[in-house]
Amino acid sequence: GDEGDEGDENDEGDEGDEGDENDEGDEGDEGDEGDENNNRADGATLIEKQQARQQAETTVEESNQALANAREALTTGEEAFRAAIVSFLRNSSTENGDVLGASWSHVLDTFRDQLSLRSEYERRVSELAEAKNVLEHATIVVEQLGNDLEAELDRFGIRDAIRECLTGTCSADDSLTTERFSIFQPRVLEIVGVHHAYAKGLTGTGVRIAIEDDIVNYTLPEFAGRVSFDGAVLTHPVPDADDPSSDARQCEDAGEAERSALGCKVFSYDSEHDVLRIQTVQAAVNANGWPGDGERWFVRKDHYEEGSGARWSEIPHAAGKDSHGTAVASVAAGRDFGIAPGATIIPVARRFASEGEGAGENVSRVVLDRIAEMSSSEREEVDSTMAKAVMDDYAHYDIINRSFGIGVFDPAGIQRVLEDETAWWGDRLRQILPKTWRAYMQTDRHPDERTVVVYAAGNDSEEFSGLGANLPYHEPHVRGHQLSVMAVDHDGSHAAYTNFCGALPSDWDAERWGRHFCLAAPGTVNAAGNAGRGHVFHKLEGTSFAAPVVSGAIALLMEHFRGQLGNSAIVKRVVDTADNTGQYAQLEIYGAGLLDIEAALQPVGSTTTGTPSVSAAALRSAASVPSAVGNLGRRLASRGVEVAFLDGLGAPFWSSPVAYIRPMDNRVSPIPGFFGLEDEGGRLHLGFSPGTIAGPADDRGVRLLLGAHRFGLERSPSDGFRWGFLGDSASWQGSGVSGAFGRGVRSMTAWVGRNARIELHDAWTLRTSATLALGQVFHEPGAMLSIDAHVLSAWDFGLERGERGRGPWSRIALSQPLRAESGDATFTYLAGMKDGVAAYDRTKLPLAPAGRELELAVTHEASIGHGRGAIQVAHAWDTKHEPSASSWRIGVAYRLRW
Repeated sequence: GDEGDEGDENDEGDEGDEGDENDEGDEGDEGDEGDENNNRADGATLIEKQQARQQAETTVEESNQALANAREALTTGEEAFRAAIVSFLRNSSTENGDVLGASWSHVLDTFRDQLSLRSEYERRVSELAEAKNVLEHATIVVEQLGNDLEAELDRFGIRDAIRECLTGTCSADDSLTTERFSIFQPRVLEIVGVHHAYAKGLTGTGVRIAIEDDIVNYTLPEFAGRVSFDGAVLTHPVPDADDPSSDARQCEDAGEAERSALGCKVFSYDSEHDVLRIQTVQAAVNANGWPGDGERWFVRKDHYEEGSGARWSEIPHAAGKDSHGTAVASVAAGRDFGIAPGATIIPVARRFASEGEGAGENVSRVVLDRIAEMSSSEREEVDSTMAKAVMDDYAHYDIINRSFGIGVFDPAGIQRVLEDETAWWGDRLRQILPKTWRAYMQTDRHPDERTVVVYAAGNDSEEFSGLGANLPYHEPHVRGHQLSVMAVDHDGSHAAYTNFCGALPSDWDAERWGRHFCLAAPGTVNAAGNAGRGHVFHKLEGTSFAAPVVSGAIALLMEHFRGQLGNSAIVKRVVDTADNTGQYAQLEIYGAGLLDIEAALQPVGSTTTGTPSVSAAALRSAASVPSAVGNLGRRLASRGVEVAFLDGLGAPFWSSPVAYIRPMDNRVSPIPGFFGLEDEGGRLHLGFSPGTIAGPADDRGVRLLLGAHRFGLERSPSDGFRWGFLGDSASWQGSGVSGAFGRGVRSMTAWVGRNARIELHDAWTLRTSATLALGQVFHEPGAMLSIDAHVLSAWDFGLERGERGRGPWSRIALSQPLRAESGDATFTYLAGMKDGVAAYDRTKLPLAPAGRELELAVTHEASIGHGRGAIQVAHAWDTKHEPSASSWRIGVAYRLRW
């Protein structure tokens, strides 16, 4: 079927480009004025982003101040609550009911005030965290723009570097670096921002781009290791004369030895009964390899009639003259010049000239006529066979780049071509071979699996694209997987030669297919070529080279989305993220706008994540966990877990669990505290819920534990058995959740332990404390995190000398803060997309952290003047139970008495 396109596929505009491909004199004249304009634009953008960062800094400062005010108010409220508790306990023995009732009402009032102040404080904490995230992003953007602008201003050596290619000495050893592209393809780097893809490590690896063009010299180092012949078409025979002096006749007439000396071979086939004109040329190449240096291979039709076309044709050499296809392939996926330097190219060679074919021969018409004369059963068999062959071809390619078209622009002429009985996309094919027609349209494939076809718009300075490129305007079946590309100059304006994208048809569905089927990309490029055996550089222009820029960009996106975003969705994303601001808002000229790779790689609109049961905004989905379980997020990441979130266009993006699950930052003050004898055994030191208030002990040593949403009891004598329990209706040991982790979390902790005091020789005392606890956490059903019942431990061994509060007192202590010892955490998360539907995964890991924090602390107190001073030095190993982490605390305090 492809053979039938030969007569019409000659793009006169592209043919004109080929004459300019060797215009080496233009290499250096990139345009200083364009450089200045680009620098001004980059500088203006940098200033704008710097202003945004300054605003973000102001917001952070204001949020910090608001948080400080809320913290101060909360502290005042907590003090009032404590005072109310003390007052109530003092009045608890009174027989005056009014006094006792008023005292209790005051406790309740201060408790409600404290809850309100706590809520305000937490809101201010969230505001500050969000402001810091905005500032961090703004800082990254400013730094990137600053680096880009600095690189732009330091490009004076680029032209000298690119000239080295003319001597064959240039190459890019590392195809992942931005420096490679800034030297070999600087204009495209500036205009479409491909360096943002390289910063993510994207090269298009694993994506297959078919270069449907004239011969591609796949032997160049530009494509080394990245050429596939699975689905390749390596031949487009060049007609040769039939007179005795022709090279083909001389090779045929020569003997075997002479042929060997001439380096020529002859292959033949019988086209008499070859209804579909399946030549043996491809088979010859597959069986014998490609013609070597100095070899010439010829093909002869055994069945030949005068006037039926050329009898002889020659298989061209891959490393022959410079070719249009080689340049196109290098822009799409070349090692040095390519947008996607890791993509695989598949050469699909076609012949776009009709010389020697004979005016009376029209293969497409002959084929269709012969098929039409068959019986319905025979025709159905041929239809099935051809449809399968077409679908098999498409299955080999992820992207097909077609830098050619049909230069027909008159509406009546377009209609004639569309209705031409010889056109393989026309009505006659639809009628005679419906399965084959559907195969060409890819209608039997799911839109997400259809091969993306990228056409050049053409170089005729017309107001809409040539046929092929403009086919989506006329044929709805190709919409969504076919794009056309018009060209812009190095300054971003439309090139003088390019066809425009043109208007949209009246039945265009932007929600389904995107803003347009056409967009703009740079048409002035550097490209690889070959002259003899040397690897050379050309400066070229034309829509033929804008098209592979888009093909390479699509390959980068396919890699970025890991094959989880359907091809039709990627096409829609390319057009919907194109820059359609300013001049690019002119839809009839630029279509969807200018290709913007940076925008295509960024989330669009709001983002969501979650589980099959709970979904919420990704930015607001977070969970803090107690330091007793270590860094759950980091441990999940070490297992290869990545959390996906979907943007407003339904595309998946991935981030580390560390961004969602963070350990609580329970900072320990380095300032040692003072305690009197009345405080012995009166401290809630286990950290079950920071901020919990412990009341005074009763006659049995039992204390009431109160806090925001917390209630419990504890008995903790300085020597003896200890126990307690604490219920928390709003947190897990002070940690919280939001978004897809649920609207809240509850917990219950009960503990038992033993405190001991042993008097040793020479005024030394050994104080020990060991505790085991049982924790239960209640997350919202279906949320991203669930926690099993678990055991926790904490212990402390301290040697003391002296009597605290009365003279010098010293303590050397080794302790382990609260640590989970059993139980599992289950993390349910969005993993990505599968078959166009959100896919979820689940990972379970032990709550017990990999490390165990041990802290050695030395404390000394003594009377100094009219007060008492204290100094404490502490060192922790495996801080927060994280292996290899360590920290120091050094602090002094002084309390004046009067």
